[in-house]
Amino acid sequence: MAESPTDSATLPDANDDKRSTKSAGNAKGIVHLEYVAPDVDTLDITQLSFEFISAERCAKETGGVDAPETNARAVTRLVGAYIPAVDGPTYMRSGDYSAIALTAPSKINGNGVVVGGCVFRPQAHAFRGGTCRFIELALFAVENLCQGRSLGRQLMAYLKRHAVDNYQAQSILTFADYKAFAFF
Repeated sequence: MAESPTDSATLPDANDDKRSTKSAGNAKGIVHLEYVAPDVDTLDITQLSFEFISAERCAKETGGVDAPETNARAVTRLVGAYIPAVDGPTYMRSGDYSAIALTAPSKINGNGVVVGGCVFRPQAHAFRGGTCRFIELALFAVENLCQGRSLGRQLMAYLKRHAVDNYQAQSILTFADYKAFAFF
């Protein structure tokens, strides 16, 4: 199988000076915010927390080069580093998509560090005399240096609970690239 244009420049290496992306752009000309991986030795991934970020907050907090660093902006950086062929910042700034930030306490940063996140929007469509409610999961990423510790599973479980409790969603719809099939 041929390698996609972004494969070799996308996935971070643990020995790559802790940088989680090797380029700020990609073949489609999308430019993402710079992302630097956290120092995982300073994180306590046994004490994770989740933050729902509304579509309004996503739109407000992710725009502009000089915008303050928030969890919404950190999710934008993370998904941009791991899914460079998709324009995550446009999703986040659209006002249509909400996000969930997965944070771990840090010995360095008292507010914690975003180690995972997803971008989604609720949908409701008429179907056979009723309404089909679901979540469109647009982007989902976990920091490479934190993978293999069930963080993605915990983030997905939180998203499912949030979807049912807040939108009465019956399912989650997503598109995955071939490298993500095992996760889903």
